[in-house]
Amino acid sequence: MCISSMARVIWQQYWFRFITDDSEWPLTLHTRQITEDTTLLIPYQHPSYTTSPKFLLPTLVSSVGNLFTPDQSDTCIETLLKCLALSRFIFASDSLQVASLHLSLACAYLELKQSHSQAIKHCKNVTSLIDFGKLSPENTSNFPAVLLYIKTNLVLAKSLLLQQKPSEANNILKQTVSHSKLLQTLNPSYRDNSHLVFTHYIRGHTHKSMLKYKLALSQFKFCLELVANIFGAREEHTVWPVIEIVEVLIELSSFDNALGYAEKCYEMCRDFEVLKPDVSLVLAKLHFAA
Repeated sequence: MCISSMARVIWQQYWFRFITDDSEWPLTLHTRQITEDTTLLIPYQHPSYTTSPKFLLPTLVSSVGNLFTPDQSDTCIETLLKCLALSRFIFASDSLQVASLHLSLACAYLELKQSHSQAIKHCKNVTSLIDFGKLSPENTSNFPAVLLYIKTNLVLAKSLLLQQKPSEANNILKQTVSHSKLLQTLNPSYRDNSHLVFTHYIRGHTHKSMLKYKLALSQFKFCLELVANIFGAREEHTVWPVIEIVEVLIELSSFDNALGYAEKCYEMCRDFEVLKPDVSLVLAKLHFAA
């Protein structure tokens, strides 16, 4: 599928939002909402605050999402590096905020620059700041660190996969599944299964790269089921996993099943004009293969 695919762009944006989201953190840990004496400081736009690191950081962090595009990759990474420097100044070099910005940089280097080595370097910076073995399942305050560690492993696994190291990536993803259970122990009310969505999605690609298409198919199906539960069965986020399933079914020469999913893709895109070229590509590839 071509890199300009809108379904793929939507999927990448979902991935980046998930990696960089800190909404589950206590307010005192947010880079977007920095507290001082338990009073939330909000007037970022006031001119007198433009030079204050405590107000500059949230402004920069909130702008990163709009910069996460290939044509603004340099600006995105430059902004994240500024955020990293500010976080070290405001918090501490070994803080969770600094670790989360290393993770955002890893994701940006991986997705926007295809720089696997830089992504892996920043992932290792995160794991050096979080001693996972010391995160007690009885201490609920460990939840943000565990979630951050899981996200880091997902970015690391994807980086290793793109470095043609699927076995290493798969081993990391197996650990991620067990770490996910710790999330539920620490916070039983946590309902966002996006970490499992991307665990199954990346595992699907590890199996696919090793030509284990049946295993890849089962992982992409799990991914699709989870995405449909999060967003709804007919939402735009479900299109890319369906495309992945069709491509694996073509590799398995299961053309009737592939056609069934392609038709499902067509139905899902009916309300999204911008996604219709994706359906045309899927149908063309299926027609050519059959």
